[in-house]
Amino acid sequence: MADAIPGSPKPEVFADWMLLFPLGRFHCYDDPDAAAAAVAGDATAVAADTSTGESGYITFTLRHPSEVSYLDLHWPYGTPESVFDAFPANASAVGSHENLVLLSISLARMEYRIRAPDLFVYTFGPSSPPPSLRRLAACTETTKDLAGGRVFLMVESDVGILCRGGDPNNYVVADLFVSWKQTSFPDERDFTTNPPQMFARLCTFSPKKGDWTIKEMLAPQPHGQGQFPYLWYCDRVLPFAGRYLCWVDHYSGLVYTPVPGNQQFPTKRLIERYSPESFRNVSVSQGMIRFVHIDTDRQGLQTSDQAVAVWNLMTMGDSWSWEIHRKINLEDLWVKHSYRVLGLPPLVPEFPFVTKNDPDVLCGVLREDGFSGRVWIIYVDLKQLVVLSCVHYINEQIVCHRDAIDNEEHRNFLPHEPWLPSYIPRYLNKPQGN
Repeated sequence: MADAIPGSPKPEVFADWMLLFPLGRFHCYDDPDAAAAAVAGDATAVAADTSTGESGYITFTLRHPSEVSYLDLHWPYGTPESVFDAFPANASAVGSHENLVLLSISLARMEYRIRAPDLFVYTFGPSSPPPSLRRLAACTETTKDLAGGRVFLMVESDVGILCRGGDPNNYVVADLFVSWKQTSFPDERDFTTNPPQMFARLCTFSPKKGDWTIKEMLAPQPHGQGQFPYLWYCDRVLPFAGRYLCWVDHYSGLVYTPVPGNQQFPTKRLIERYSPESFRNVSVSQGMIRFVHIDTDRQGLQTSDQAVAVWNLMTMGDSWSWEIHRKINLEDLWVKHSYRVLGLPPLVPEFPFVTKNDPDVLCGVLREDGFSGRVWIIYVDLKQLVVLSCVHYINEQIVCHRDAIDNEEHRNFLPHEPWLPSYIPRYLNKPQGN
């Protein structure tokens, strides 16, 4: 489903990491027997029993990281009458760490005002032992006494999973909510001169306890003259070092639990967010947290050059700081033979991240003609300034009436969902799925 552009080197047979697309593909069947037959022989297949009593199957389509891997939900309750009908069930990959994937399944029958979708932990492994799937207990706790309060686990970008010490049976799933008490909000709503006291509520699940625990504490960071969390929005949750979960705002910074040291929030301005992950990302590579930023004209943040910069988060005692790791000018890349041989115009990469095994290798997306043109997945060696590979991306989101929208616009469609780099293939004998 993805073709290498002439001049791109052939990828390895199978790497020890992959790119997982977070939005699951939906496959519908007329009855349970048809669904079971479709997943028979797939070593990644597990049964998924939801809280509403409905059941289906989860599988994964795993590929080399030059292509995209997928989560697949097989649903045996008939075909929607129209391609425009909402799917009766949707699956998504919320997070991944080591050989664990945190999954969410939402159903049309669920009442979302009072409860979150079902959460599952999928454990990968070779044929012995087989993979497993555990549905987590429901959490009905709320933060209603805090401004902007909600039911926990309702916002998937706020939820993460951490595998402790590499033990797949010892993990934690967590949701962090930071706000102020509604009763403490100043009448004049002046954050700068009279900021309210901030509180953090951490909602955690561990398999040993089998239930959710809520812990409240004062917000661990200084309030930044009232700008935290007023300007804060969690884009993703990042597991780190087998010990930390890190809540990331691609504009404002990072929040840890536990929080080592004192991090000051710089002065910020409230700007339209759009899709910050399209040109900023925080990830872990070779055991270090890396931040990548691509200069663009979004939000008026363009600088004098179109550059790609990668920073490392350096720690020394209680001191935390960002140190530049690598920086290139895109114009220097576009004139290189390895880029010109692709036959592409100068294109600014989007959805960037440094690969898990090499912080000098950047992965990103190239798009022609904005949102309707063709899409490529590109890997660039920032140290040598050379294109390592460039593969044509084709959208494989599956619908029941595929022929109704099987056109070029659909094949080029790339949702604004950042991929999940994952080490899952390390725990398998060979690639699985189609």
